This record gives sequence, structure tokens and C-alpha cells, in this order.
Amino acid sequence: MDLIKEMFNKQMELNNKTAGIGWDKSFSENFISSDKWEKYKIIEACELLESLPNCYHWKKNEADWFNVKVEAIDILFFYLSEAIVCGIGYSEFRGEFKRGLEIDYQDITLDDFIINKIIKNPCIENLGGLFSKLNMSLEDVYKAYMSKHVLNRFRQDHGYKEGKYIKLWDGKEDNVYAFKLAEKCSLDSFEEELYQRLENEYRAS
Repeated sequence: MDLIKEMFNKQMELNNKTAGIGWDKSFSENFISSDKWEKYKIIEACELLESLPNCYHWKKNEADWFNVKVEAIDILFFYLSEAIVCGIGYSEFRGEFKRGLEIDYQDITLDDFIINKIIKNPCIENLGGLFSKLNMSLEDVYKAYMSKHVLNRFRQDHGYKEGKYIKLWDGKEDNVYAFKLAEKCSLDSFEEELYQRLENEYRAS
């Protein structure tokens, strides 16, 4: 299976559902000139920074490595959407992403990488480098992406856009459940199996 092509297809499918058929043409006409994609990616990158240890010099905070991964995947969502709108094919995306994924960035700290490579110099190769810094393989990225993709679809199916969806399940955010439940799902039936597990947990919460 071509995992990057699969993520491209799933992103198109999700955006068709949430923004409507033809979203890519509409976004191309109305969003690119105002740099909204860059804004979205910067917001997620800042949220990722806040999850790193000692983000602020005036207070102590522990690392939230789970949320670091979640925010990194959220950044990937916006890169995929932007690539579709800008006409960047999955082959080009795959080449740049895999090149970054294969680079060893040991000479730079994670927080400096996010500031200098993701915020100040955003590109697909640096996005791949982010996952390299997080020690995630392409299969790891795919599973994490699909976990969030299924959760986003589940949210929409249960009233997220209308404000009816309950994001906290027994005091924990749904992201936690999605990523934990994903560990129990096989790759062959991943999407259907995770969706059903989310359904069961949501009803029980």
C-alpha cells in the first residue's frame, strides 16, 4: 500500500465531507492569497511547542509527548490540504516528505527545529524531518494520521460542526481514546475497526 497516496485520498475524502465537494477550488480562490494555511500550521506548531518540557522560562511544565504527536499530525493535515489545493501531487509530496523523514537531525533540539524549520521555514521536507525528530517511521505516521482522520470523521458524524458533540469522555479528551484504541486495530481493517471502537466508547462514556 502506498501510505502517502492513501493519506492524500483520505484527506480529500474528509475535506469533501466537512467543507463540501469542490472545497479545493473554493479554498484555492479564497484562502491561499491570505496565507491562512500558514496561519493554521503556525497555530498547531505553537501548540506543539507548549507540550514540550520547560516551554516557558517562568514556570515548570512537564512534557506531554502524547500531545506532541497529536499536534504534529494536525500539522500534517494542513500540509496535505494545502498540497491538494496548490496542485502538488502525492508523488512530489512523497519524495520531499520521505527525504526529510530519512535525515538525522541530531544536531538540533526539537524546540529549535519547530521554530526554525516548521514555523520560519515551512516545507514538506521539514515536515518529514519533524517526524524524524519524533522517531516516527512512515508507518507510524500513517497509523497516527488515520487515527486522527477516523476521529475527525467520527466527530462530524456525531454533531461536531453543530456543537452537539461531546469531546471529553469520562474526563479525558477523545484524542486520548482514539490513539489508544488504534493500538488494538489491525492495519487491514484499521478504519472500520477504530470507528466501531470509538462508537462503543462514546456510547459508554
